[in-house]
Amino acid sequence: MFDLETSLREILDTLQAEPKATSSALPVRCVLCQLVEKSVLTTLRFFFDEFVNDHAIRVTIRKARGFCREHTTALYQCGDALGTAILYSDLLDQTLTQWREHPPTASAPRFSFGRRTASSNPEAPCPACATAQEATSRYTNALAHGLERPEVRTLLEASLPLCVAHTEQVVRQAKPTSANYLLALETKRLEALYKELEELIRKNDYRFRHEEWGEERDA
Repeated sequence: MFDLETSLREILDTLQAEPKATSSALPVRCVLCQLVEKSVLTTLRFFFDEFVNDHAIRVTIRKARGFCREHTTALYQCGDALGTAILYSDLLDQTLTQWREHPPTASAPRFSFGRRTASSNPEAPCPACATAQEATSRYTNALAHGLERPEVRTLLEASLPLCVAHTEQVVRQAKPTSANYLLALETKRLEALYKELEELIRKNDYRFRHEEWGEERDA
């Protein structure tokens, strides 16, 4: 059971630290997306610091056949060239051995990769994806409970929007009154964005290109 209060505190601290949408040139980032990404990077850095040579962990990563495309890219942010080399040397050896013993032909049977057969399907999910799923569950649950507090609502209203996926996940976990509140807040924001996008499209029509750009310029 994760500590909802600690997770909610992380959410509030991040909301308080983020630049306001009206004054920032930075791209819009959902607060929950930021925290999930931070959790993944923390886990990856911890892996390289402590477990890159741990046999049990390496077996788990072998079963997953490494990280997915998204999280392989995230490895660059860890800045550990040696750790990445050790990890992927092991994975390449695994793949090369499989191809030599059981070439991936169309007629070859598809069994688990752990048996050194012709399957290219991993036996386990990407470890970083598993971390992201756990973090998503933790933070959406914490925010769903926190919506009952006035101070949480005040910070949300002054912050950048949540993404669509996290809005829907929090709404599903919140009590009815809190769910209705959040859905109304984010609906209002999406409606405003929709109007800006429609205006951006309209002003790209040759008949209206003489008009000055307004808030829709960065929609």
